[in-house]
Amino acid sequence: MADMVAFRPDAVVVAGDVVNWGPFSRECVEIVRREGWAVIRGNNEYYLLDYNTPREPAAWLDRAQWPLLAWLHEQLSDHHARIATWPDELSLRFPDGPPIRVVHGASNNPWKGIYAAHDAAINTPLLTGIAEPVVIAGHTHLAMNHIVDPWQVLNPGTVGVPTSNKTGSPGPRQNIAFESIACVRPRCLRRRRPGALRQQQPVRSRGDR
Repeated sequence: MADMVAFRPDAVVVAGDVVNWGPFSRECVEIVRREGWAVIRGNNEYYLLDYNTPREPAAWLDRAQWPLLAWLHEQLSDHHARIATWPDELSLRFPDGPPIRVVHGASNNPWKGIYAAHDAAINTPLLTGIAEPVVIAGHTHLAMNHIVDPWQVLNPGTVGVPTSNKTGSPGPRQNIAFESIACVRPRCLRRRRPGALRQQQPVRSRGDR
């Protein structure tokens, strides 16, 4: 939170997975509510909202394999209705920057991730249908500023949640865990050539120093 004050963003956007498997999901939801941050659902919110409903996949019925679902559901029982109203995606339209689409994983799919290591043949279908030239995504836990022509895709990475085994190195663990929280300066967002790096960071993770 102190980093955000120092960075002075124009907006803070949470790209899903406020709910997580750690012990402080409730605290994270309450911070988002208190601060009034824009937020979307990630795949972890679906674990919460679909548990013990007709939408629940058959695999989740094996409580030995999914022991945390009941605990998560109980921990956030008084927040279910609020989280159920969160959108799956957002379109941000600031006056001093390009339109921005916020997704959790991919367009219309919070379970798929966009990786800089993947070529366009893999990433382009995950973005098809997005009209905005800039996309903020989460899900992978990996910070990224990458061109998937014609989109610029930004991922703020994660704080407090380990990265996936795609990198082989876990991220830092902290008491409060946010996966995909972006501080945005729209005026710094400009189309860049593939491979070019900007001196100003348009999106910053809470973990940046």
